[in-house]
Amino acid sequence: MDSDSIFVQTPLDPKLYNELPDVDEQPKLTNDVLKSIGDLFVKYDMHNSFGIALLHRHYIMQSNEIMVHKGLICSPENTTEYPLGDLAGHSFFLHDGKFLAYEFETIPGDSPIPSEAFLIELKEHILAGGLEQMIALTRVDPNGQPLLEECGPGRSHICVPANDSSWFSDPAVDTLPRSEKDGATQTGPGLLPDATMMVWRPVADSEVESGSSKLSDAAMQTAWRPEGKTPLKLASLLPDATVDTVWTLERDDGSKVQLIVLKKCIQKPLGAGHITY
Repeated sequence: MDSDSIFVQTPLDPKLYNELPDVDEQPKLTNDVLKSIGDLFVKYDMHNSFGIALLHRHYIMQSNEIMVHKGLICSPENTTEYPLGDLAGHSFFLHDGKFLAYEFETIPGDSPIPSEAFLIELKEHILAGGLEQMIALTRVDPNGQPLLEECGPGRSHICVPANDSSWFSDPAVDTLPRSEKDGATQTGPGLLPDATMMVWRPVADSEVESGSSKLSDAAMQTAWRPEGKTPLKLASLLPDATVDTVWTLERDDGSKVQLIVLKKCIQKPLGAGHITY
């Protein structure tokens, strides 16, 4: 058996993709789980090419759709129109004994393929721990930096540098990403020592002033999770967080929303993967 037989990079059936756990339903990975699996990556010298993420999906795929990373943006592409020969698997989950790609990326030339021995031992480890619905194998850039993941327009998500709020420009220039969802999202190997978090929230005009510096429950308790789920109390979760920047934007329907950039989002590490509050 070679690694190609259990490492599948062909387009995933949308029905299988839609059965992946929703990002809001996933528990966090423990440090013990991350360490035990991380040791395998080092053992087989895979840690510079691949890593572990929390298995999840954000959206529902339609017929003939797959999620494709293009730079920092990941969005659905139609497999009947997109040149599949230009794609490689980006993130994989274990299903029926094989690692199936559920997100793809555009990479010139040949993409690394994990060794057969590594894939077999990783599969055994995932099965032994009952982690098939939690663990994803994903490509990593050894020279990259931690990124924040924010819902983008339509059914996309955007990754931006975690410690660089200068990625945002003046909203008057109209280049600020506008999300159709409200919430706060962070990705990375646990929470960073000086992590940045972005929060979208519907607001009244006078609720939060741009000059405020300390986060309070009173100001933030109406922040919404995606699709209007349970209100957040970020001050309780992140007691040291401070408000770095606040922008108030007006949507097409006249309602207002704030993008709040928080600094010092320090919390007990929760493990690698996408962490959504």
